[in-house]
Amino acid sequence: MNEGKSLTTLRALAALLVFMYHYAYLHAPGHGADSGPDWLTLMPVWRCGQVGVSIFFVLSGFLITRIYYDGFATGRGSLRNFYVKRIARIWPLFLLFAAVQHGVWLVQGQHASASWLVTCSLTQGFFSDLRYSGLPTAWSLTIEENFYALAPLLYMVLAALALGPAGPHP
Repeated sequence: MNEGKSLTTLRALAALLVFMYHYAYLHAPGHGADSGPDWLTLMPVWRCGQVGVSIFFVLSGFLITRIYYDGFATGRGSLRNFYVKRIARIWPLFLLFAAVQHGVWLVQGQHASASWLVTCSLTQGFFSDLRYSGLPTAWSLTIEENFYALAPLLYMVLAALALGPAGPHP
């Protein structure tokens, strides 16, 4: 898969767009740190950075499918390995950030709320009133985790439809 590195690079640029979108929001005049004229010329670009989320999701879905589709379509894919890799990629660092954030809130005297449960379960994307609570950008992980949960089943169904009743060819 030669295009993997270039697509991964494009995915990194999409992530940079998303980062700059959030940075521009936090550090735009009137929202935080003082911004000079050089910064203002880039503001229209950074304010469009949310398109990076869509680019990132599409490329990630494509790359994951390229990596795992054949294995699941032929019955050689391991659900255990797939889920262990997906969970290991996201959960440890995410839970560390969530624990630090909620620990700081507890030290500051804030009480645990429903946001703690939806944050740690990566389900905040399902609740419009809690979508941006806890770790505000984690709503996107709800989408990502649901894709991972359904992807192997989708691969097997698509392979069955493509191959028809004859099944896989040796």
